[in-house]
Amino acid sequence: MKKLAVIDSGIGGLSVVRELLKLNNEIEINYFGDNIRVPYGNMSRDEILSCMEHILDFLYEKGVTDCLVACNTMSSAILNTGYTHKIKLYNIVTPTIDEVNRLALNKAAILATKFTIASKEYYNRLKAIGTDDLLEMASASLAALIEDFDENRDIIEEEVLDYKRRIDDGGYKTLILGCTHYEFIDAIFKELMPEVDFIMPAKLLAHSFDASGLKKGDFNIYTTKGKDIYIHSLRTLDIDKKLNIEDYIEI
Repeated sequence: MKKLAVIDSGIGGLSVVRELLKLNNEIEINYFGDNIRVPYGNMSRDEILSCMEHILDFLYEKGVTDCLVACNTMSSAILNTGYTHKIKLYNIVTPTIDEVNRLALNKAAILATKFTIASKEYYNRLKAIGTDDLLEMASASLAALIEDFDENRDIIEEEVLDYKRRIDDGGYKTLILGCTHYEFIDAIFKELMPEVDFIMPAKLLAHSFDASGLKKGDFNIYTTKGKDIYIHSLRTLDIDKKLNIEDYIEI
């Protein structure tokens, strides 16, 4: 029987959990958020892979067999590296590319972390399927700002407005939200960019995963920082499932 985990640098991957539970609320999910090190997008590839290895080793000891890598930065770091683990990994980039291909988009914008953009994983794959006009926008701060949304709303809106100007100037009509943290503020994106269509990788990853044979059980959260942000985030996302949280995990 398969045992599922979802990993992210912080709370962003909860957007994937929300979509998974819409499909099947009975499955056990083991979530690891490395909030003490968020954002991963400003790290090197070696630093990201080292953190991932520790997280995956921890989850393997918990009996996890399959893991959704909900972080675009982590996913970009493992693509084309030959990185493997005893746990089977599913990256978030591939189903996103598949969706762009399905829509046959030859023009799009993407907003992601510095590492994700610099890795060129999205760029190369999108170019290969015919997205010839691609606006790449890298943020060093947005994911971390979203971790403390209530304190940073004004700053977040200012940053999103800057991206809107760049999108409008180039006449782009589709924006890929290339970090699952950004899906926490999808309402802000939609309010400030009502003319733009959004591609949401969290839903795409959840729907691409074969959930048959998964163990049933609770929602278990492990984090390297405090639990309060998770309690608040679960209310925001309207996730209602029996919950167990262990915080200040050392990896």
